[in-house]
Amino acid sequence: MTRQTTCCLLLLTLMRCSWTDNKHVVKLVEATLTFSPDKDVKSGTTVHLYCNAKISTTSTDTPSLQYSFYKDTHVTYAKNSSNKFVLYTIENVRAFHSGTYHCIVKSGTQKIKSEFQPLNVTGLQTPLLSLSNEKITEGEEVTLNCSAPNEEGSLDFTFFINSIPIKVPLRSGTFAEMNHIFNREANVSCKFQLVNQKEDSPISNVQRIVLSELLPKPIIIAHPSQNVTEGDRVTIECHSNSSLPDVEVHLQKDSKILSFHNVSASSSFIALFDENPEYLCQSEAKSVRKSTEIRLNVQELFSRPLLKAEASDLSEGQTLRLNCSSVYLTAKRLNVPITYTFQKYQQNLISDNQTGIYTISGVSNQDEGNYGCNATAWGVRKASNSIYIRVHILVTKPKIQILESSEVIAGHKVQMKCLSDRGSPPVMYTLMRNKDIISRLTVMTDKMAAVFNVTVLNETLAGLYWCEAANRGGSHVVSGSGVNLTVIVPVTKPILTIISDKSVAAGSEVTLMCQVEKGTPPFTFHWFRIGETSAFYSNTTDKRFGVYENKSVGKEHSGKYFCQVTNRANKTMDSRILMVTVTLNIWKHIIIGLCVVILLLLVLFYVIKSKCPPATRAKNVDPDRNALSTLNHEEPPQESDGVEYLGEESNVRVSCHAPEVDFPSSNESNGEFPPPTDTEPCPERVPLMVTRHAGNEIRHSLNGVPDNMNATSVEYAQLHHSGIDAEQ
Repeated sequence: MTRQTTCCLLLLTLMRCSWTDNKHVVKLVEATLTFSPDKDVKSGTTVHLYCNAKISTTSTDTPSLQYSFYKDTHVTYAKNSSNKFVLYTIENVRAFHSGTYHCIVKSGTQKIKSEFQPLNVTGLQTPLLSLSNEKITEGEEVTLNCSAPNEEGSLDFTFFINSIPIKVPLRSGTFAEMNHIFNREANVSCKFQLVNQKEDSPISNVQRIVLSELLPKPIIIAHPSQNVTEGDRVTIECHSNSSLPDVEVHLQKDSKILSFHNVSASSSFIALFDENPEYLCQSEAKSVRKSTEIRLNVQELFSRPLLKAEASDLSEGQTLRLNCSSVYLTAKRLNVPITYTFQKYQQNLISDNQTGIYTISGVSNQDEGNYGCNATAWGVRKASNSIYIRVHILVTKPKIQILESSEVIAGHKVQMKCLSDRGSPPVMYTLMRNKDIISRLTVMTDKMAAVFNVTVLNETLAGLYWCEAANRGGSHVVSGSGVNLTVIVPVTKPILTIISDKSVAAGSEVTLMCQVEKGTPPFTFHWFRIGETSAFYSNTTDKRFGVYENKSVGKEHSGKYFCQVTNRANKTMDSRILMVTVTLNIWKHIIIGLCVVILLLLVLFYVIKSKCPPATRAKNVDPDRNALSTLNHEEPPQESDGVEYLGEESNVRVSCHAPEVDFPSSNESNGEFPPPTDTEPCPERVPLMVTRHAGNEIRHSLNGVPDNMNATSVEYAQLHHSGIDAEQ
């Protein structure tokens, strides 16, 4: 094979494969559904449904397509065809075929659906009625059959017996049966309806049930007559009018059976005037019932008695009078009087009373109740109307009680209870304070208290409270004893004052007074000092003030004070804080000042002493002068050169520039010191403390000088000081 031949064969093969692939390309474009002759048709018409497919293909040949017809969601017809349309025909359409249709076209994996189209079929078939037997005997059962063979689907059938509809249970099919027992002749028909549709079929043919009588009507007779007078004895007989041996007969009035027997029944009684004097005689055999009625005409012998009371609303102790009366209504049997029986709750109180009057003197609550009477003549008894007699128990004096406590805090509520031991309701209780009406309550239940809620705003509502009780419509009013209500007024903010200046001298008497403007006594006062955990003084009093007294105060009593007050309202109020300052007395200030001055002088003396050299001892001094007899006088001299006295203790300025001298004896100088003959300079003065001791002795001590310094040095110092003063 040449190269050219091979190439040609390969080219032809490729072209053939390409042609073969293009031949099987199909594209579904559209599907449509149409009806013929129309989508709205009458029952019995033949309807054609066309499903048209619009496709695109690469081939001139139409490929095989799958067509499916749907009613609602159910497939009704399917076909494979290479045509562009498929026909689905419904012969003699019925209402069952009404619904919504569409078609689906498939090609391989492709699928296309038409739009939904409704089909409406109007008109239903006229059903056919048939009977198992048209001529029957009373009580015989007949089978009824109603059918619609040309219809499809589930049908709902209804039978009519003398135009009375009787529905049968729903079933799947085109016919229905029913068994029925007929006791009378009747016309029978039927109809049907498609399930879930409202349209009814036409009425079927009418069949007539003809029957022969099995059981004739019974016979009822009244003896002696249907027209009688009250008191006459009447016998009513009921008989079957059939030859059947098993006929049941019963005689009844209203729903009450008077007599029951086979073939016949009877009843005998005294005739009474009745609003419904009808009697029924009924016979029954093989489920067949027949009845006959009779009406008695009864003439009333005497009237129904009438009961009256002079008063039906009585109070204890009053008299009850009842009158029962009846009259004859016919001229027959007037020779027998009418007797009366009085009853209470249908229990006889008195019988064979011919006057028709019943009396109770001094009624009590036990006589309250429902009363009636019976009138009797010729064996006939008639009941009267009933009357309820009410006996009121007059209310007694009410008792008042304050619940919880007779003391109430102002602004709070208090409950008061009023109750009488006896008294027929309704009882109206009135709460009074003095002569003022506080509130009213009506109690509808026996022995039930009236509870008043009273808001006590202030102390003006304190006082005597009492109750009034009234019943019988307010015609009987009684008052009870009273009870006192105490109103406790809470305390107001107290005022703390001091009965003296706020600056108090130590040792003086101080009075703190705590006052309260409003409140109910007794009051309890407490005094507090800031910084202390408890009251330092308390007292209880009926006065509106409390007093704390301190006979002698000291510096330690200075501080901040407040008082507290409370009473039975259990409300505690605190005063404002009061500052109390305790100062020293004037004489104590003076003493302190003097002490300070002395202390300063002592300090000054010590300073001067520390800077001054020791004094030169006197020469040639007579040892006997050491005694310084002049210093042993009873009292110190009032004035001496260079010496000053301050009370019992003094600072003495002594000149230390005196010359050294010889002191003469006391005999030579007669107790006087000679004037200085020589001087020795001394720059400073030394303080001299002169102290008086017991035994009128004076001890001189120089601050900073040893205690063993002899008296000569002292004398020298004094003389030296005197000399300096003389020169000056």
